[in-house]
Amino acid sequence: MLFELPFMTHESFKEDLRPYLLQIPISLSFGIFIDWGMNMLFWVAPVNFVQQIVYLLIGCCVLAMGIALEMKVNVAMTAGEFFVKVIAQRLKHPFGFVKLGFDVTLVLIACIMSYLFSSTVTGVGLGTVVSALLVGPIVHMVSPFYRVLDRWLLSPAA
Repeated sequence: MLFELPFMTHESFKEDLRPYLLQIPISLSFGIFIDWGMNMLFWVAPVNFVQQIVYLLIGCCVLAMGIALEMKVNVAMTAGEFFVKVIAQRLKHPFGFVKLGFDVTLVLIACIMSYLFSSTVTGVGLGTVVSALLVGPIVHMVSPFYRVLDRWLLSPAA
């Protein structure tokens, strides 16, 4: 090892490094599943505004349920969700509300950078803004329903 922190032994450093290293295969898998899902849903092409909003809301709900489940099992998570989890634990605030603030901050940064580099806001549409505003609160609403899994997740292995 290149450097040693005085309060961290080699074993505890290795133990603390695992959640970070797991983010690499999780992120790769997540990207593969997104591509796979898009290929399977090639036939979904909402034409009018109402259809687009309905599909957007369905997508936000599915994403929020996945994030809430990811938080519940607490095994490995994507880098973005892990970062939000750490902030939420540090600030002692609910994950869903910290996620809302994080997502809105990212959208604002994207808008500012887009405007600075191209003199117009591109790449940030209504769907991006709606997703940033809805996913965190939906995670907060859905999370208590996953308590159903507590007995199964917390039961001792046979």
